[in-house]
Amino acid sequence: MPIEIFAAEQLSSRCKRIKRRGARIDELNAEQLHRLRIQVKKARYAIEFFAGLYHGKKSAKQHKKIRSSLTQLQNCLGKANDIVTHKALFADIIAGRARGLTEEQGRSRAFAAGLIVGDQQAQLSKLLDRARKAHSRFESAKPFWKVPGRTSTAPAAAPAAEHPD
Repeated sequence: MPIEIFAAEQLSSRCKRIKRRGARIDELNAEQLHRLRIQVKKARYAIEFFAGLYHGKKSAKQHKKIRSSLTQLQNCLGKANDIVTHKALFADIIAGRARGLTEEQGRSRAFAAGLIVGDQQAQLSKLLDRARKAHSRFESAKPFWKVPGRTSTAPAAAPAAEHPD
């Protein structure tokens, strides 16, 4: 199979999965958002790896739009994951009593942790909104990996094998 066809199949498959799952960003829990981020990261790396196979100004422009939207989507989902992780860590700080601290220091520590969690939680909705916009840009982008002379990314039929007489 020619590498251009293999690449097109890989890219199409990865992007289709992201389009389907990303359309439900509002419905995904933290673990599902994290898995989506990993899929986005893999697709972005594949897009960067295979980009050199497809030439021309139009292809380069489409590649840039897809790469840019995937990068933004990955960054937003990564920051959202960081916030979820921080929230869990700070919950331990708030719930636990640190050794060697006075009761007043413990209260101040819990108060500061609560402020940080609250601030980050306020950022979460903005991040998810930016992720939705990045996904929308990605969804509207046309693939740059079209193989010349082919209308789909399905593998071509294998040529008939020649039998020596």
